[in-house]
Amino acid sequence: MPIDILGLSRKRRGTPRPSPLQNLPDELLEKILAICSQSDMASASSTCWRFSRITSRFLYRHPKAVTSDKALDLFITLCCHKHLPSFVHTCELRTSLRVPPTKSPLDEDSFSKRVRKIGTLRTFPHRHALRDPLTLVAYVLKNMINLTKLEFFIPEKEVHLDYNSRLLGECRFQLRQLDTNLRFDTGMARFLTTQSSLEDLRIYSSAPLSSLDIGIFPKTCLSSLKSLSWTSRMPIEVVRALMKGRPIHKVNINICANVDDIAPIISFGPASHRIKTANFTFRDRRHPTFVQLEAMSFHFPNLVGLGIAVCTFTEDITKDLKEALKTFSHLERLYIYDEIHMEEATTRSLFQLAKTMFEECSTLKKIGFYLCDPYVTVEKIPSSSSSAKPQIVLRLKR
Repeated sequence: MPIDILGLSRKRRGTPRPSPLQNLPDELLEKILAICSQSDMASASSTCWRFSRITSRFLYRHPKAVTSDKALDLFITLCCHKHLPSFVHTCELRTSLRVPPTKSPLDEDSFSKRVRKIGTLRTFPHRHALRDPLTLVAYVLKNMINLTKLEFFIPEKEVHLDYNSRLLGECRFQLRQLDTNLRFDTGMARFLTTQSSLEDLRIYSSAPLSSLDIGIFPKTCLSSLKSLSWTSRMPIEVVRALMKGRPIHKVNINICANVDDIAPIISFGPASHRIKTANFTFRDRRHPTFVQLEAMSFHFPNLVGLGIAVCTFTEDITKDLKEALKTFSHLERLYIYDEIHMEEATTRSLFQLAKTMFEECSTLKKIGFYLCDPYVTVEKIPSSSSSAKPQIVLRLKR
């Protein structure tokens, strides 16, 4: 009989020793798992029921559904495990809420197939929630009691449909940020009256509203709102109703193509004097023009930060921008973005352009050019001596 010097046979026959991690309290395990990556946490969740319960708090805290199918899979999973929706703090959802048509009445639609694949094997008391995508999303949102940020986008062909009453009517969360193309209608207005903690509202479509409809939106709600975003398709009456009496100091405005006169989109009365930061996104290759830039300085006289996103930063836009900078009285920060990077943009050329802009606008202190890689930031740093010229510093960022 061979001699077992290391005692391996006894180890095989004996009871396996428990891992020291099993003796740690849940609070310490949460701190350890909190610094792990998503993939490591997913691996840890498959080791035992305890780790699965603890890691779920992190894995479902900030879920991202980049496609419509993944969004439906995520919400079906959240629906079938009633403890998971309360873990979600931020949610990005881009999906259709319609049941896709089938080629034949005998065929099963894709939504029903996904439900059968993910959720049918579980005994679930609220099976009615899996009837269609709209009912599913409404049920899960109702149970996301700790949600603070919601990005919710549906296809453009569904924007005109009245989803808000069913989706948001029974929600119990208190959002800090809402970014959606769900239309602003009476259902959305009623929902917003319940969101006392909302600080950032980004809404991009609206139903035709009468003054009576806007009247149900009281001045006392949204008392914490600091930032508002809208598009040129939004009626200015809705923007004025949202701006009135609220501490909004930042706006983000998306200008659709073929809109030359932006004054009606940004003229909302005395509240415009409170705006310190404004970001404009232009969808027309010719914009912004000098007239549009001048309208910004006129309607936002106290503007300190300005962001401009263009299709392509052309020579005509550059010329108009340099000329319009003279009309800004308090501008300190300017950021320029483009969708198609300028091939001729070099660090040297952008540095020279920045120096010219500093000369045109004496209050300007920082310019960011997001037109090439690496990005270029130019800052004007005042000298310690009052007689010396300020120093202009160039920084590259990736």
